[in-house]
Amino acid sequence: MRVTNDWPERMRTTRERYEKDPYPNNRTYFNELVVNDRVTTWRGFHQWVDQLQDSWVFRGQAKAAWDLETTLDRHTSWEIKNKTSYLYERHAADYERKLLSGFQLRAHHYMSHPPGEAELMDWLALMQHYGGPTRLLDWTRSPYVALYFAVREGDPGKRSAAVWAIDRDWIRRELAKKFDTPLSDADWSARVSNYSNDILRKQLAGEESSEDPKNMIVVPATPKRENERMAAQQGVFLCNLNLVYPLDSALMRMIKCDDKSDKPPVRKLIVGPRQQIPFLRELKRMNISAASLFPDLEGFTRSLGEWLEIQVSIDIQQREQQDREAKSALRAYIEHEQDP
Repeated sequence: MRVTNDWPERMRTTRERYEKDPYPNNRTYFNELVVNDRVTTWRGFHQWVDQLQDSWVFRGQAKAAWDLETTLDRHTSWEIKNKTSYLYERHAADYERKLLSGFQLRAHHYMSHPPGEAELMDWLALMQHYGGPTRLLDWTRSPYVALYFAVREGDPGKRSAAVWAIDRDWIRRELAKKFDTPLSDADWSARVSNYSNDILRKQLAGEESSEDPKNMIVVPATPKRENERMAAQQGVFLCNLNLVYPLDSALMRMIKCDDKSDKPPVRKLIVGPRQQIPFLRELKRMNISAASLFPDLEGFTRSLGEWLEIQVSIDIQQREQQDREAKSALRAYIEHEQDP
């Protein structure tokens, strides 16, 4: 893991540049402040995990170049070209209101116990589970589960994948600024849930704008009902309470306003193309596979594809080794025959 003793100075200079920039691009500045690490061995991944300790959540992405984007971010921002520049427009709040309303209207046809009317975070989590576009982004408490999704959905041999990590303690400290009293472990989740649901309710009812400065924050989202797949994947959600900016831009604004942190709160581990199949094999030995992370027939069927991918890789390596041995033996024979 890359040493970041210069973090306070790096933050200071970035903040100065940001404040002087007449049109700051939050995403650009955010990516500059993400610390990029790289590993080439399974042991190196273990060491990276050990150095982060237990206060982080993780997300695997198939392409290292991808930004941190929710599905709502991806679908509701578009570029408009003027004569002199490019502008970006977002209408996420309007679209979300219609999407959620339509989902709530029809969901009772497909389930016997839908969430309560006021449990908006549960509704968003349910939409996310079934593939709907939401402001939530999936994370996991397990770095190994995140690595699985990075390498399994990646493009082995062609493109690098990435495991993102965010410091939960840092998010907690930033969120605690929204409350008058410190939060104990016992009431933390309940207070965050009530706070988030209240903000969502006001936004969806049009009583409060996403542009309100107090909503410039990303919070952990804990639905009251955890499905079997989420439990198997040790899943958590991060929720952007501000829909004027995409999630990574909201994180940038949180970092910019934090003048007490002495270490980077966001890191990204790059996993090269050649490491992806070997890492998948190691994860399989740990019983981290589609069969364990998707505890249903779909997961079992996916695991057959993983077995095939790993087995073909092993067979190719064995064939290449046999070819090298055969060529070496042939060279030795020729040299022996030519020796007078």
